[in-house]
Amino acid sequence: MAVSNPLLSAIRSGAAPKMIKLAAARGSLPLPPEILLEAQASLLKDGDPEIRRAAEEGLHAYSPAEMAALMENKEITPFAIDQAAGCFRGNALIVEKIIINPNTDTRTLAGLAPIISQSLAELLINNQVRLIEAPEILASLRQNPNLSPGDRQRLEEIEHDFLGEGAAMAPAAAPLPVEESRVEDIPFTEEERAELSSLDADAPTAPSKEEQEYINEVAEGDPDKLTLYQKMATLSVSDKVKLALLGRREERSLLIRDSNKLVSTSVLSSPKLTDSEIEIFAQLRNVSHEVLRIIGTNKELTKNYRVVYYLVRNPKAPVEVTMPLLNRLTSMDLKLLQIEKSVPESVRAQAKRIIGRRQP
Repeated sequence: MAVSNPLLSAIRSGAAPKMIKLAAARGSLPLPPEILLEAQASLLKDGDPEIRRAAEEGLHAYSPAEMAALMENKEITPFAIDQAAGCFRGNALIVEKIIINPNTDTRTLAGLAPIISQSLAELLINNQVRLIEAPEILASLRQNPNLSPGDRQRLEEIEHDFLGEGAAMAPAAAPLPVEESRVEDIPFTEEERAELSSLDADAPTAPSKEEQEYINEVAEGDPDKLTLYQKMATLSVSDKVKLALLGRREERSLLIRDSNKLVSTSVLSSPKLTDSEIEIFAQLRNVSHEVLRIIGTNKELTKNYRVVYYLVRNPKAPVEVTMPLLNRLTSMDLKLLQIEKSVPESVRAQAKRIIGRRQP
């Protein structure tokens, strides 16, 4: 189960600065709940003891109702569920949701099976398909002292009827840890990783050549916007990330062009982001390839036809991202794309092939 989020990728890879990790660990980053929980689960294993403690405290700060709701979320990964199970195994409501969630790993259930209450054990026993597929869960359930005689009889019947005698008789070994979920990698360069890992929270960042060109354009057309850009140019990378997540539309429109990929891609994680902004971003030719790649591979964002249309016509968009989107275009838009000289030849050729297939 893969997760795609630029901030999570930076946290996992070690590219994110400590302040971003601490904010994620404490639950204060404005990320989707399932992504934030994934980050906190990952940070439980961070090399920095302060971050590990913050992640543990952040997980325990969830109310039972909040965590139970998260455990019902079908977007939660097996790894995040497993880490939550370790923190909340004594809460019946949360464990019930963990048992029911189809994303829960077999190893998580095998770890819970010997210690859960009789009612929760019965819930697990009722999922006969899971027990047949993973006899180690059944073996772990046998060790539970809370089982009723009827529960033990049902386990014997499942083993006899579906598994064969003795298939789950051996005591269950301690389950191996559930692996971290795969995160789509944001390809930070070694220089960017080094820069992000050693950020000075008070150090301002200088504009890149492309940013300076944009400043000059802004200066000619909108003095007020120039003042805003000058203000942001004095910010550190960590402060820019905060602004990308929590700032206003005007600030996001500038930060999406930032030369630092952690800053620009953080804009796409802002809970304030609107559909119209995504449409504008999809047309920009002065943003990083990574921004356009994230937009083009996000199923939610590409539900908007205009985003798809603008993205495939953007010569800066990676070809491997735009090619799969061509089938989404109408025949009329594909015909217009064929004569768009700024679009890569391979994209225009594929548009022509699709039109040919659609013709009777």
